Amino acid sequence: MKPMQPLHDLTFRQRVALVGNAASIFAKADGKAIDAHDVVIRMNMGLPNLWAHKVESLGTRTDVWATAKHFGIPPRECKLTVFMKLTELGNRDWQSISKLYPTLPMIRWPHELEVECRQFVGADPGTGIRLLWWLKTHGKPASVSTFGMDCWESTSHWSGKKNTPNHMPDLERVAMERLLS
Repeated sequence: MKPMQPLHDLTFRQRVALVGNAASIFAKADGKAIDAHDVVIRMNMGLPNLWAHKVESLGTRTDVWATAKHFGIPPRECKLTVFMKLTELGNRDWQSISKLYPTLPMIRWPHELEVECRQFVGADPGTGIRLLWWLKTHGKPASVSTFGMDCWESTSHWSGKKNTPNHMPDLERVAMERLLS
């Protein structure tokens, strides 16, 4: 089976909400719109159980949790975790999550896709760009809507920073515009 097959099976011909970590998500009341999608994919710390007081902005559902680090507790209804970190530190986090949640289906972002996505973006891609790129180039969803995916414009709600050191905001913005056009 291809490494990304479980994600493909969940998103095939579905309306997908891709929910990022930008603080701008709290300025809107998109929670119901997010939950109305067939599949809700959340990145890193964008989990509603960590931000229960912001349900009107975040919604409540998480079908897929995509993370580059062991952040928080995956929601009970989560059907799949996509682990995005390929480094040695990532290996430790992967093992840690696997042991803590042995019944949670998990897949690891393949190195081959990292190479393809890096070429598309022109730099090391962040979690959100990786997933958006995969959905638009390899997945077959009916549609993809993005929420809180402007971390280069507003602060990230988990870090309080406009960007994290491994991101290239200008290149990610251009890549996202190309993917959504």
